[in-house]
Amino acid sequence: MTIPCCLCGSQIEPNALNMCSICTASKVDIAENIATEHELKQCAQCKRYQCKTGCNTSWVLFELESRELLGFCLKLVSNLKKYKIIDANFVWTEPHSKRIKLNIIIQKDFVQHAPVRATKLLTFVIQNIKCADCSKDFHDKSWRAVVQIRQKANPRRTLARLEQEILKSKAHEEAMGIQSVKEGMDLYFSSKAPVERFLQFIAAHAPTRIKSSSKMISEDVRNGTAKIQATWSVQLSPICKDDLLLLPARTAQSLGNISRLVLCTKTTSAIDVLDPFTGQKAEISGDKYWKLPFQSLDTSPHMEEYIVLDNEPLIPKHKSGGLSETDRDFVLADVEVARTNDFGVNDITHHVQTHLGAILSAGNSVRGYDLQATNFGARYTQGVKEEDLPDIVLVRKVCTSEK
Repeated sequence: MTIPCCLCGSQIEPNALNMCSICTASKVDIAENIATEHELKQCAQCKRYQCKTGCNTSWVLFELESRELLGFCLKLVSNLKKYKIIDANFVWTEPHSKRIKLNIIIQKDFVQHAPVRATKLLTFVIQNIKCADCSKDFHDKSWRAVVQIRQKANPRRTLARLEQEILKSKAHEEAMGIQSVKEGMDLYFSSKAPVERFLQFIAAHAPTRIKSSSKMISEDVRNGTAKIQATWSVQLSPICKDDLLLLPARTAQSLGNISRLVLCTKTTSAIDVLDPFTGQKAEISGDKYWKLPFQSLDTSPHMEEYIVLDNEPLIPKHKSGGLSETDRDFVLADVEVARTNDFGVNDITHHVQTHLGAILSAGNSVRGYDLQATNFGARYTQGVKEEDLPDIVLVRKVCTSEK
């Protein structure tokens, strides 16, 4: 027994929709839940594809347009198990397009006794990476020198700035490979010659301590030659811009008896510091720092935000006219502030002496350290009583773009 399709009139077997498969497919899209683009990871060196099964990862080699590659690609498509695959075939693409395209025909029962078919074009984008075997072979055999840069700090602002300087100056162009690690990065070189130039570049942009070592990986006794791998370990100072520092007594004395409690204003080959209560500046060279290294008392993520209520300069404006443009930003003032989180909640205000008198005015936002609410412990205060520390140290004005 047959009935006419309710749309085109062709004779069909009775079903719940009373429509033929062609008309049903034109009205219902059963493939809308299937993504059209997928990622396929392939090793750029050995051309094997990454296969993940649960927590296990393996690498398998497939011939192009083979039955095995077809099955592997279909397994990567989620929701495909809900359909019956009627047909699947490869669509030709340019060899260098890094694309594999499949044209599939799927079928699904839309309602009882009403199967619907649909055609879907799937695109698999090849992402080139290195498999573990090729990566190990590269690192073990190809390189002759490696520079290991590390900064043991949180946040690693000096390391982040150094990375930008390296990219900006293209200082990494002679490196044959760069690998990111937990506390920094490793740069691999094919010879020792470019390493010296790279180390000089780093030393000019950050206080560093450099150690070197080498090991022999192979030896040709007959020819009297050997392959040596050299390693340079570069440790960056943990001090970053805007950090609050408590200098060792000997260091402060060698810097013209500057106050031990200072702010870091800049890090290059040296560490520039500023006494926020007197405006006195000093520079700690890299050699001087590493002879008596120290950690930051507090770092920028712990800064609080305050609202400026009043500003009374301690140096009259007519006396600051002869200062340089940089020094003019550091004019001492007595500033009244309230914590942003407390603003409108309570009437607690604080009077703070600061070096930011020239750039702060009522209504501005400023960031600083709340030492009154922080318990550092004797290990960090190094003989200075916590009650002798100021309640608040203001660091920098908050720009509109930072809010």
